Amino acid sequence: MILSPATGSATAILQRMLPSGVLHAECDDAQHWQLCEAERFRLTPEPGTETALIVLEGAITLVLEETDPVRAHAGQVVLIPPDARGELRTAERRVRLLGLTSRGG
Repeated sequence: MILSPATGSATAILQRMLPSGVLHAECDDAQHWQLCEAERFRLTPEPGTETALIVLEGAITLVLEETDPVRAHAGQVVLIPPDARGELRTAERRVRLLGLTSRGG
């Protein structure tokens, strides 16, 4: 589920993702998230949407139903498949994420 242990800036990560079709044709929504220490964030996506999370700072653990937990650190990109349900967890320090959502198609 981790797409890229990317090096460089978030701009470089996006330049690699977008031409590869990770977010299909276009991005429908972009959000900048700042999560606190030891926070749990329930994922409740709209039907048919997929999300790419770019970890800008800190580390996350993504726990989706019926899959093993995935840990990602700053500079890595995680793809959350359409209709996935689960939870995003932070560790001992603050986390900053960029979330890009697409309806697919």
